[in-house]
Amino acid sequence: MPGGFPEGLDICNPVEYNPTPTGNGFATAVAPSATANTKGAFTQLVAATSADACWCSILVFFAATTGTETAVDIAVGASGSEVVVFNNLRCSGAGSQNAVATFSFPCAIPKGTRISARSQVNAASGTSPGVAVTLFDGGFTQMEGAAGVDAIGFNSATSQGVALTGGSGKGSYGQLTAATARDYIGLFAYVGWNAGTNLSYYTTTDVAIGAGGSEIVIVPDITASYQSGAGISPFLPIAIPAGARIAGRMQSVFGSGYQNDLTVYGVYR
Repeated sequence: MPGGFPEGLDICNPVEYNPTPTGNGFATAVAPSATANTKGAFTQLVAATSADACWCSILVFFAATTGTETAVDIAVGASGSEVVVFNNLRCSGAGSQNAVATFSFPCAIPKGTRISARSQVNAASGTSPGVAVTLFDGGFTQMEGAAGVDAIGFNSATSQGVALTGGSGKGSYGQLTAATARDYIGLFAYVGWNAGTNLSYYTTTDVAIGAGGSEIVIVPDITASYQSGAGISPFLPIAIPAGARIAGRMQSVFGSGYQNDLTVYGVYR
């Protein structure tokens, strides 16, 4: 049981760095490379943040069709010297409607920081995703911010995560990593549509840690639907030590052989 200390979640004073509405919604268009599955140049989102931030919300908007995938890097630093801190935030197209993904997690971004983004799409000369940022300061009891985010299980060659197959029951586990590269203070997860391959209209997905055959579910039943978009878990402060194996499994409302794909994001200090 917890010991009764402050929970460490006390964010305040949001600042939105969102431009005038465009074809990408309330977001800045971030052009990918003309080559499929290749990052384009950095696009500036914020010239200089107006306050210190310990929490961020990143919106990725994608005018996608079935089978289209994008991934966005968020970087800090001067033009030409950008350092990626949040990598490969995904947005997966399932139908003719626009896809939207919002990621919210702790960060540590000081006042005056330049923020930029770059993207890739799994199609040559693909549609530019839109990206918007909201930053929050913290109250006295707020936990310390985080230094960055690792995309675990992301495949840069396809702009997708690890493909998972299941039916009316949970399928076999698919490994995202044999051993995490560092300690994580928490995680969130993104369930995509595996580029439209054997697409299931409704799925639930588990995230687990542990050796093959001895997995322990730490995030159960992330729900995703074709109509409402891919599934995104909230940031969950579940500590994962370096060297941990991470895997996932899914089930579908349909029969066997349907698929989605999974990327887990580890948040580190």
